[in-house]
Amino acid sequence: MCPARERAQRERLRDLAVLERVGGDPAQTSPSLAVKKSSPNSNGLTSFILPCGRSAMGAGTGELLMLVAICQLLLHMPPMSAPAFRTISSTNVMASDIRPLPVLRETMDYLLYLLDSSEHPFETVHDFIFDRTRSIRQDLSMQNVVNHQAIQIYEDVVTFHIRSHQRLARSCQDSDASSLCFLNMEQLTKCLLSLFDMYHAIHESDSHSKREAEYYSFYVLLHLGCKIPKMVDSLSLWYSQLTPQVRQSKEMILARNLLRCYHLGNFKRFFCMIAAEATDLQLRLVEPFLNEVSPDEMARSRNWKLFAEHVDLKSGQAKDYIIARNCKFTSKSPRSEMLVAFRFRVQGAAETAMN
Repeated sequence: MCPARERAQRERLRDLAVLERVGGDPAQTSPSLAVKKSSPNSNGLTSFILPCGRSAMGAGTGELLMLVAICQLLLHMPPMSAPAFRTISSTNVMASDIRPLPVLRETMDYLLYLLDSSEHPFETVHDFIFDRTRSIRQDLSMQNVVNHQAIQIYEDVVTFHIRSHQRLARSCQDSDASSLCFLNMEQLTKCLLSLFDMYHAIHESDSHSKREAEYYSFYVLLHLGCKIPKMVDSLSLWYSQLTPQVRQSKEMILARNLLRCYHLGNFKRFFCMIAAEATDLQLRLVEPFLNEVSPDEMARSRNWKLFAEHVDLKSGQAKDYIIARNCKFTSKSPRSEMLVAFRFRVQGAAETAMN
């Protein structure tokens, strides 16, 4: 998972993450623990990878002009002094430093395993996986690998960012967690755009990914948030360019309906559709955006009073619309847990609506 040369150098420099150390020793790791770090850009560029995560080969005219301007600027910059602790950078990469696809698959599986670890604080685990998944993407980019195996790895990276999106949002009151939320959202968006480019590439050979429709739906659900306004204007055009199979998929239809109900304030139907149709990842992606809606906004919505009728204010338990419509979910269902997590927000909004 980590080239031997880098592993030895990082041991010497005591540059090991907590999750890579043997017995907590910052100068000792093992092949089963060490994972290759992402490379700092060589004078700002690791390779010709654009901010959106796409290669220069597939860039538009505006992006290429931006890339040329950056290169011209870098050519006139004085050489940068090396940092005190510098691991192997992209300026002296050897063939043995680039991991082949099977190793990248193994590494991604290991990182997803770590994501469920409770041995360390989630922020620590997230920071580690955040960097190592960037390294995986760099290795894929340098090899120009675009096939089903590479797409599955990218889908797993997106899965990591969505799961982190949910967990980090629950602790965003802390300023450090807030910055992690922002960076995670930024990488989630970039990964999705890169993944869509890969989907488009395999479409040319009349091939498709099994989970393609679900991952396209994530881009639509990101528009529930108010923190990415520059994506909104392009959504209709973007949607029209999708294949008919994706546009007509149940995942995409659900995403569009959720977005419509959310902006119309139809939270009664919004929650019902989530309970009945949303996938686990769609649910995780949607949950943090609900915190952006204030109780007052919910109380003013035209369907809120109907939804509030299903809230037991005495016990404080959210007898939500979903349960009232006999949607069969156990008390341990992620969907039920999501609604219970909003219990106090629901209760406050219902009290306002009933006054």
